[in-house]
Amino acid sequence: RRHALAPALRRHRAADGHTDAAFGHLMEIGDLDGAFDLVIRPALKWSDLGLCREYRRWMEQLPDDLDLADPELMLDLAFANFTAGRLDHAATWIDRAEPLCPPGDRRVPMRRLAVAVARGDREQAAAAVEHGRRATVQTEASPFEYRFEVVVARAAMLQNDHAAAEASLDRAAAGAADEPARRVTVPALRGRLHVV
Repeated sequence: RRHALAPALRRHRAADGHTDAAFGHLMEIGDLDGAFDLVIRPALKWSDLGLCREYRRWMEQLPDDLDLADPELMLDLAFANFTAGRLDHAATWIDRAEPLCPPGDRRVPMRRLAVAVARGDREQAAAAVEHGRRATVQTEASPFEYRFEVVVARAAMLQNDHAAAEASLDRAAAGAADEPARRVTVPALRGRLHVV
C-alpha cells in the first residue's frame, strides 16, 4: 500500500523543491525505482545544479548490495557516484556495465574518461579518449554523451596539450553539446586555457 503512494509523493515533494526529503522517504519505503527516477536517471540535470553534497548523501543511502541487470541504470549510477565524488564506486559501476553494453559503445569510455580526469590519471584519460574516438555504436545519447568533447578538452588540459584542448572545445561548440555545456562549460574552459 505504501508503494502505491510513492509516485504521488515523488511528484509532490519534487515539485515543492523537496527532492532530498522525497528521496529519503522513497528509500525508507524501499521504492528504489522511485528513488532512481527522482535522482539517479536525471543525474546530469541535478549535477548541473551543483548538488554534489546532496548526491553524496543520496549515494550513501543506497544499499551496498544493489543487484542490477540494466546497463543503462548502472551507467547512470556511475555518473551519480562520480557527481558525489565517489570515484571508486563510479568505476565499479562502469566495470559492471561494460560487459552488458555493445562493443564500441561510447557511453563506457565517456564515463571512464570523466573518472580518469577527476583522478588526474593522464594514462587512463588518454586510453579513454582513444577508446571513445574508436566507438562506433550509436546509442540514444543523453546530454552526458554530448559532452564527450568537453571532457576530452579537460583530458588534453591535464596533458598540457593546449592546442588539442582548444580543438576539442571547437568541436564541442560546433557539435551536439547540450545548452549548459555550450553556454557555460565551453566558455569557462576557454577562459581557463587563456589564463594558462
